[in-house]
Amino acid sequence: MPELPDVECQRRYLAATSLHRTIERVRVFDDRVLEGETPATLGRKVHARRFESSRRHGKWLVAPLDRRGAVGFHFGMTGRLESHRAPAPPPAHGQVRFRFRDGGALDYVAPRKLGVVRTAESLVELVEEKSLGPDAWTVSYDEFRARIGPKRGTIKGALTDQSALAGLGNVYADEILFQAGIHPRAAASHLSSDRLRTLFSAMHDVLRTAVAARADPESMPDSYLLRRRSPGEPCPRCSGSVETYQVGGRRGCYCPRCQPR
Repeated sequence: MPELPDVECQRRYLAATSLHRTIERVRVFDDRVLEGETPATLGRKVHARRFESSRRHGKWLVAPLDRRGAVGFHFGMTGRLESHRAPAPPPAHGQVRFRFRDGGALDYVAPRKLGVVRTAESLVELVEEKSLGPDAWTVSYDEFRARIGPKRGTIKGALTDQSALAGLGNVYADEILFQAGIHPRAAASHLSSDRLRTLFSAMHDVLRTAVAARADPESMPDSYLLRRRSPGEPCPRCSGSVETYQVGGRRGCYCPRCQPR
């Protein structure tokens, strides 16, 4: 599932390709991706409007419109945006098309139809409605400690709880824990202040590195677990082997030597 680095890359893509272009029409090819909208209401809300900026909170991308309102995108398992400067046929698996007056378009592509397109008054309203915690990339250490430190359950579960901290999912939580040397099943409330500080620093380092690499695992450093998530693969740091585990219904991976229980 797209996580914070993937969505940040989509935010930058939207900003580079689709701002300040007047929307002439919306075509919805499958309304199952709409949340709280019908194709007709979505079309009316954005007709003759423009995306004025692109913002992100956690795994949500929000494009504020001129005058008022915004369009929100959640990318589900495999969603992405695809921009066209000139007339072009809709892409395979395109679910929603914003056609611009200049002849081009912005397509919301979701092969598995698990994402969401919706409107909201603002990013703040959407964050409140979805009960999202602070963004993992911009959260301060004090707020991180206040939200993660007292959590019951495992540290992996705490990091991926969107109401506590927005943006992390299975893959990047595993990477952050690996870089911090913390076992994914460690109790969040048992981590010392020093360990929480190490975890916070690792989180920022991993997110910054992932965004710089455009969320491409093959462009990540050789020392990252992202490139070796299959059981039995050699750990990128030691002579041990990567193992898998189940926490909260999620299958993750870790190195037992680098992340002792």
